[in-house]
Amino acid sequence: MKHLRHLLRRSGWLRADKRSNDQVQRGQKPTRRLSSEALERRELLAGDFAAAHNYFLANDVDNNMRVTPMDALTVINHLNRNGGNSSEVGQGEEIKAFVDVNGDNRVTAADALSVINTLNRMGEGAGEPLLEVQLSARDGSSAELVRDSNGAYNVAVGQVFELEVGYLDLREDKVFTLPTGTPGQTVDVRFRQGVFQLVADIGVSGATNAPSLITPIIAETQQIKIGQQIDDPTQTLALEVTLTSATGQVSTNTARIAATDFTADPTGTLTAALETLEDANGLFLDAGTTVQVTRLPSADPDDFFLQVRFGGNDAIGVNQPTIRVQPVISIPGVGEFPYNAAAVTNQEFRTDNVLQGVDSSGTAIGQRYDIDYESRSLPNPNGGSFEFLNNRPAIGSFDPNTADPAEVFNDIGGLGPVIAGGVPEANGGDEDTLDNVFDALSIPVFINAPVQGLTFEVTPGEDSNGESFLIYGFLEEPDEQGNDNSRPVPLDQVRFDADARFVINATVDGAPVTPTVSVAVSPAAVNEDGNNALNYTFTRTGATTDALTVDYTVSGTATSGTDFTALSGTLTIPAGQASATVSVDPTDDDTVEPDETIVLTVTDTASYDVGASATATGTITNDDVATVTPVVTVAVNPAAVNEDGSGTLIYTFTRSGATTDALAVSYTVGGTATSGTDFTALSGTVTIPAGQSSATVSVNPTDDSVVEPDETIILTITDTATYDVGAAGSATGTITDDDTATATPVVTVTVNPTAVNEDGSGALVYTFARTGATTNALAVTYTVSGTATSGTDFTALSGTVTIPAGQSSVTLSVNPTDDSVVEPDETIILTITDTATYDVGAAGAATGTITNDDTAPVTPVVTVAVAPSAVNEDGSGTLVYTFTRTGATTSDLTVNYTVSGTATSGSDFTALSGSVTIPAGQSSATVSVNPTDDTVVEPNETIILTVVDTASYDVGAAAAATGTITNDDQVVVNPGTISLSPATLSVGEGGAFATFTVTRTGGSDGAVSVVFATSNGTAISGADYTGKTETVTFADGDSATKTITVSIIDDTVDEPNETFNVTISGATGGAVLGASASAVTIIDNDPTDPGTGSTVAGSIFVDEVENLNEVIKSGGSVAPFRDGIKDAGESGLSGVRVELRTASGELVATAFTDMNGSYRFTGVTQGSYRIHFGVSTANTFLSGSNHVPVTVGASGSNVAATNLPVLGLSASMSNLDILASSYLRGNTDAASASNNGRRGGSVALDASGNQIFFMAAEGFDNVDYSELLLNANRDAAILTIVDGTEIKTALLDENDFVISRDGTALQFFGGVEELGFVSTSNPLTSQGFSQAAIDALFSRAAGIANSN
Repeated sequence: MKHLRHLLRRSGWLRADKRSNDQVQRGQKPTRRLSSEALERRELLAGDFAAAHNYFLANDVDNNMRVTPMDALTVINHLNRNGGNSSEVGQGEEIKAFVDVNGDNRVTAADALSVINTLNRMGEGAGEPLLEVQLSARDGSSAELVRDSNGAYNVAVGQVFELEVGYLDLREDKVFTLPTGTPGQTVDVRFRQGVFQLVADIGVSGATNAPSLITPIIAETQQIKIGQQIDDPTQTLALEVTLTSATGQVSTNTARIAATDFTADPTGTLTAALETLEDANGLFLDAGTTVQVTRLPSADPDDFFLQVRFGGNDAIGVNQPTIRVQPVISIPGVGEFPYNAAAVTNQEFRTDNVLQGVDSSGTAIGQRYDIDYESRSLPNPNGGSFEFLNNRPAIGSFDPNTADPAEVFNDIGGLGPVIAGGVPEANGGDEDTLDNVFDALSIPVFINAPVQGLTFEVTPGEDSNGESFLIYGFLEEPDEQGNDNSRPVPLDQVRFDADARFVINATVDGAPVTPTVSVAVSPAAVNEDGNNALNYTFTRTGATTDALTVDYTVSGTATSGTDFTALSGTLTIPAGQASATVSVDPTDDDTVEPDETIVLTVTDTASYDVGASATATGTITNDDVATVTPVVTVAVNPAAVNEDGSGTLIYTFTRSGATTDALAVSYTVGGTATSGTDFTALSGTVTIPAGQSSATVSVNPTDDSVVEPDETIILTITDTATYDVGAAGSATGTITDDDTATATPVVTVTVNPTAVNEDGSGALVYTFARTGATTNALAVTYTVSGTATSGTDFTALSGTVTIPAGQSSVTLSVNPTDDSVVEPDETIILTITDTATYDVGAAGAATGTITNDDTAPVTPVVTVAVAPSAVNEDGSGTLVYTFTRTGATTSDLTVNYTVSGTATSGSDFTALSGSVTIPAGQSSATVSVNPTDDTVVEPNETIILTVVDTASYDVGAAAAATGTITNDDQVVVNPGTISLSPATLSVGEGGAFATFTVTRTGGSDGAVSVVFATSNGTAISGADYTGKTETVTFADGDSATKTITVSIIDDTVDEPNETFNVTISGATGGAVLGASASAVTIIDNDPTDPGTGSTVAGSIFVDEVENLNEVIKSGGSVAPFRDGIKDAGESGLSGVRVELRTASGELVATAFTDMNGSYRFTGVTQGSYRIHFGVSTANTFLSGSNHVPVTVGASGSNVAATNLPVLGLSASMSNLDILASSYLRGNTDAASASNNGRRGGSVALDASGNQIFFMAAEGFDNVDYSELLLNANRDAAILTIVDGTEIKTALLDENDFVISRDGTALQFFGGVEELGFVSTSNPLTSQGFSQAAIDALFSRAAGIANSN
């Protein structure tokens, strides 16, 4: 089913100078509407006009729908027949044409001139445009979408906008006054008059599969026709309504409508019936689906022709269940039967374009579901607006699969099908007055995928008569054939220009896409000769609707204006094209030069972004050739020869290029060899003969007997104008010296062994060795050093040693001198002294060591340790301290020690002597310490023995040992018993305090404490007494009685005696509880009302908007209305604390609202009061204060309901559905238990997790009261309900509920049956709940249960 609806537009029409674009503020999102839309109305004016003036087309004198020279000639002929004179209309020649062109009721030459001027402006024979067709994109409030700098619209994917087709009336717009026929009365009449029927196509192009990118807003419509026979008051008739799904599932119940109710309100009763039908899961229709029932005109006006439109976000594209209506008749005493006299027919326009039904042969009928629209200006027989839904191609259709992209929207009609007599008659008009028509239509659509440059364009369509446009002017009396003066408009008088199309872009977020411009060059290089050009192509992305000017800079090594013609720096990409080219032709020259570049770089501007390829480089290749200068290099081979002249150094000079002529090459001679001495002097010039590319220079060394380093001969080419010097511009040859000289010996010294003992059993042998000839003896001088003393530690040395002739080495032995001195090892270092007769080698010194072999006496080291480290005080164990020495054990060793620690010598243990002797032959001795037993309770005590340092021994690291005497005596502790008294207490309401005592008996050891706390019974903290929770503390040894008082609040309310409770709990320090509870009775002291008193009652509830549909349809111009009365469908807030206070603010009584949000105070005495509701703007939207005044009359008087209607709930409460929906999608157990969130409830909480109010969903039937308490961790909750006199509790964990981030709103899943409630009076739990809060919760529940 392709079902498009139209939007009711602004009243009035557009001026001929075209309407200005309505601007949408940046950041404002157009309203997305999915409801039925209607067409815009244009007002018509009525009046009588001069018969000689063509109000339809002023210059069309002969009324043939054209402005031609014949029109001017007709006026001229009329003037000629009247002698060329002007005349009043109606005087002289009979008027046979519309010769009064300017409408002044006269025929003059000015009328002919007007036609001639029109022809001159438009061209002879041209038809004057009467219409300009416009197409625009608009939001739900009729404001045109903002265009970007390129004139395109930009929307987000899925954003709904409206295709609006309208027109401009291009005829003259003039108002003049005519008499009405009543003396003294006139009427203003517009010269421009009439409206147009518009039949057009809308095409979609600019992208691949462009039509498939468009999705219209489509939902299902069904039509039901019920015969007039149902309206028979003489019969007992009714209608039974059911729903059947596409799979054949039928609603589990049947809605029954009495015929009398149906005929009185057919649309309302059918709407109500559909909303009550159910299936196995609840309501048959989805929660997000709405129904709108409208009565349509029928061929027989007494039949009931109803149209049902399904709406809402959940209805788009959904095949809805089929509505079945069965009339029935009840015959008293007989039974009930189908009533077929009232025939029922129905057809279903589904989203799959199938029209349900069968033809006479039983074959299914398939038919397109075409565009329909509604009008709020045409009457509906049943009240409200009139709707056209003829389901005929004349209205128009949507076909994304059409073969012609220009007819995606085909034959869209601005008035619908033309029927005999024109459009339906309007209220208050006669049958020939056309004053309710349309001048624009709109189709809500959205784009379903990102796209750029999508183009919509309106073109002429055709109605069933083959016409595209009709003009309806003012209607005169019909002629004999019944024709009016409507005229078809020739297409050549309808203007289609840029306003009849637009371009739209769709992105994910709706932001405009800035085009990106890049540049590339092809070919990349051309020769300088100009045969080819460098083509730089600038390409843009995105829409190509408009021309785009691109700026660029020119750089590179080529010179603008010299190497190529200078460029402008600007390029325009034409509309409709994605790229444009700049061609660059090189300027040819004959200069030999490097290749040169031309670089074009895109400049960033506000109208586009620069792409990744922002620069393109083209190259001009040099094609000029210059004369080549030869390049000369030199090389030598061999690179070295001996000095003896047996070889020759040959230097080869080589040239490149042509060899036509001989080439003289100059060179210089350098190097370390001496010219004329080491070799024959050279000329410095060599000639490369013609025809050859090289020549050589030979150098022979001059031999000598001088020992000298190798020497070099370097020939270096000299640069001249006739050649260039190459990279190898020099060559180096080497003369290798072949003479030898006498060698100087090198002397070294070593020692072996490197060390000997001091006792002289071994000698240090130092060996002096020489290199070279051994022909002669060689005297070597040395020095003696080291740590050993010459003449004391060893025999003094001479400082000279001689290596004999014929030997290469000699030795020198050094024997140590023995002593008994304990000393470090000592060294003897012999170092060779350098002289003219030898050189000193690398081993110029040798070190020998005399190892000390004397020893000294060793001082013993004494340490102490204890084992075991601790013994009991009872003497059953001994602390054994062991003193241990190192070294020799030949003699006795007396060790001294000190005694310290926390134990007392002589009291806790036997006093010690302070010394111990380690006997000869032993390395240790022990000292045993036995504790002295006692009965004193004391800390463990230590005995520390510490070694004292003396001359006969040293003290080791373990210089002290600590033994511990472990106390084995115990103390008896008795913290005592703590009790509360009295167990019961009665106190008068006028008394200031109730007094309690807390005592400690049976012991006072240690500090102990208990928590004293009050809790409500029938008395309420803050109203009847001041609640108190405090800690009572007893210090160590303290057994004094503690006294605590609780303030009693006196009021003036006559009420029963009331009770509250006092407990002590949570004993610490080992104390136990004795009597721990007290029941307190407050004796009322107020006189009894002589009457029965009055009842004050009311409720707190969410007050729904009564006229919501009107507010939505008005776009906000109609103010919402709430009646302040709790209706059946409005949700009450339960569990709200409601206080009755006097006018001065004194608390009289407290109540809590029940599951319907209701409360009640009884026995209220006469006076002025205020009702205070325990909600605030933090959790609800209030229209005023949460304090409501109330006046109570004499006893038994009626008090008006005191309600607090709230406008809505806080954001946290309102958003619970979203939070719950997200949670349930991932938690199938909770979803199943709560019927997808339908069973359960929502709770508003304060910062401590206490309930402010409770809103029940399904699953809490017959429950009188419900309250939820959340723990401090927000992961568990106690849910308590009161069912009659029974209190039941369920403990919820974090899987049973979701909570808002700020902790002020909670939704739980499941009703009474699913959550496992059990009967209890006060559950004790340790899951993060305050016991005081639990006590208060159950006190309130008990009060409500007791009152039931």
